[in-house]
Amino acid sequence: SFLCQKRFLDPFFHVKKVLRLTRNERRIRVLKEVVDEFAYDVIARKRRLSSHGSPLGPDLLSRFVEHGRQTNEEISDSELRDVVMNVILAGRDTTACALSWLFFELTRKKDVVEKIIEEVELVCGVGENADYSYDTMGKLKYCHCVALETLRLHPPVTNDPRYAVNRDTLPDGSKVPAGAGIEEDVWGLDALEFKPERFLDEKEPSPFKYPVFHAGPRMCLGRPLA
Repeated sequence: SFLCQKRFLDPFFHVKKVLRLTRNERRIRVLKEVVDEFAYDVIARKRRLSSHGSPLGPDLLSRFVEHGRQTNEEISDSELRDVVMNVILAGRDTTACALSWLFFELTRKKDVVEKIIEEVELVCGVGENADYSYDTMGKLKYCHCVALETLRLHPPVTNDPRYAVNRDTLPDGSKVPAGAGIEEDVWGLDALEFKPERFLDEKEPSPFKYPVFHAGPRMCLGRPLA
């Protein structure tokens, strides 16, 4: 991921990638082969289980393989490889990154921790009778705000700029010049502070104001799951 991020600032990386002109590009090619080998091995094991009629499990890759078997629809190994890589990179790494930043912020905000504990005990209960089911956890509004604020300050996909390609006019008549980026006052003067309360009693922020999961036709498909 670190080596690929360097491409972001290199306008000639396409040429370097094809010709393998730099050490980084050659290293990326070697590491890609390692990851591909792992992915294809997982796929091969799933296909063997499917061919013998064995249960595959509830994971996403199994669902793709099982769907292809039941519908007689051919799903190539390369397509399934992309599924595996999406689960590993887009699902696992981003979640781990977000949780790391969340606990980092909580170590600095004891008042937020106290509010989280208070809400969990109030909504879910305490002791053996506590209910931590999916439906009950969905009622933890303050905890949801904490997650939103963590992702706002520390988005797992940091290289995700937003700017106007062409000049435009917003529905309220505001003029947006070409090349304009996000204004610094979108979140107010306390934009750099960790304040989950900013999301309380408000609707879900617009993805164009809160582009953690992208926006428009390129909206992250994993947002509901996250």
